[in-house]
Formats: sequence, structure tokens, C-alpha cells
Amino acid sequence: MKEFKISKKIVLIMMSMVLILGLASCGGYDKLGSLELNKNGVKSVVTYYGEDKIAYEQTSETEINFKKAGITDKKVIKDVTKQVKELGKKYDDLKGVEHELSIDKDGMKESLKIDFKKVDYDKAKKIQGLLLTKDPKNGVDYEASKKMLKDLGFKEVK
Repeated sequence: MKEFKISKKIVLIMMSMVLILGLASCGGYDKLGSLELNKNGVKSVVTYYGEDKIAYEQTSETEINFKKAGITDKKVIKDVTKQVKELGKKYDDLKGVEHELSIDKDGMKESLKIDFKKVDYDKAKKIQGLLLTKDPKNGVDYEASKKMLKDLGFKEVK
């Protein structure tokens, strides 16, 4: 049972990364900053790009090591993998989003890039876990996004 609770936490962390993307990837913009979370076998790095503290693109790199995350039961790994794949499929046809997911016996890696000037807001706001309170075509507030990440336990990477 404990393994299943841990796997739910991992899915929630990955969904949180998606949610964070909704508040804020590298087409000619300045790097505004990066934040990292490295906890319980999950490492996530979120980087914002834009101008004058307004983010127009964001990248997210997330790695999960099953063993370090305490997930050793093959059924639980299969369930977590299925959930993450299903969530990832929702990005595959979304304009303005590039998504890659690789999974092996040791863990998974996910890369996500969102170009907020190109993202299809009407489709994106329907994706569970992606919080878009308004159309992000004019960018998003980097400082607000950074605060949200810090509140989730992320630390700035210098």
C-alpha cells in the first residue's frame, strides 16, 4: 500500500509540473531563471524564457528513478507508467507544446516545452492538471510562477 501512495505522489508531482506550465521554452528569448526540485527519487528542472520578467516559453525536465522513489512493485510501476502515458498523450496534439516521454525498467524521463504565444488555449484549458486562468499569448508573470514553484519546494538554480 505504501508503494501505491508514493506512486500517487509521483503522478501528482508530474501533474503539478503541468499545472506550473499553465502559469508560465527558448525561441530567441532571454533565460529568466531555472528552479529545481530533487526529492524522493524525482528530479524536476523548470526553466523560463522571456523578456522583462514576462515568460513566453517554458521547459520542464522531469526524471523519476523508481527505486529511489520507493517504487519496486512491478504492478505499481505499470500503473504509474500507464497514468503518465495517458496524461502525456493529451499534449501530443496540442499546438505550441512539445512533449517527450521515455520509460524503462529503472524510471522515466519527461521533457515538456510550451510556447505560450502558440499554445491552443481552448484545448489546453481542458487538460486536467493544466491551470490556465487566461489566455497566455501575452506571456505570464515570471515572478508569480517562481513563487508558486518555491511554495511547492523548488529552489532557484544559479
